[in-house]
Amino acid sequence: MSVFIMACNGNESTQSSNQDLKAETDRMPVKKAIPDSEEEVSELPEGLKLINGSDCNVCHKKDIKLVGPSYIDIANKYDKSDKVITTLAETIIKGGKGVWGEVMMTAHPSLKGEDVEKMVEYILDLRTIE
Repeated sequence: MSVFIMACNGNESTQSSNQDLKAETDRMPVKKAIPDSEEEVSELPEGLKLINGSDCNVCHKKDIKLVGPSYIDIANKYDKSDKVITTLAETIIKGGKGVWGEVMMTAHPSLKGEDVEKMVEYILDLRTIE
């Protein structure tokens, strides 16, 4: 019987803590994953639209390392110059290995060079260090 009473009391504190957590998350701002309107889509930078229309986000996220580095880590590693943009675009199209570890970056030969350069420019604009 005492086990039953303890279990019930534990359940009340779990419910209370779940309610506290829900109240806390209700106050957090929510990032929309999908824009609500064509206007919101048109406000996105061209490079980001191209990234979102590709498979880049399977291995990369803006500020979290997944299979590959985050976009911000990439931006902080490279200066934004025509040479860097061209080199990174070629790496995306041809694939690569060794710069960020042993995991190979898959080649993306079906992407157009000019589109990939816009994607790289967007990524390099995320630089957070000077």
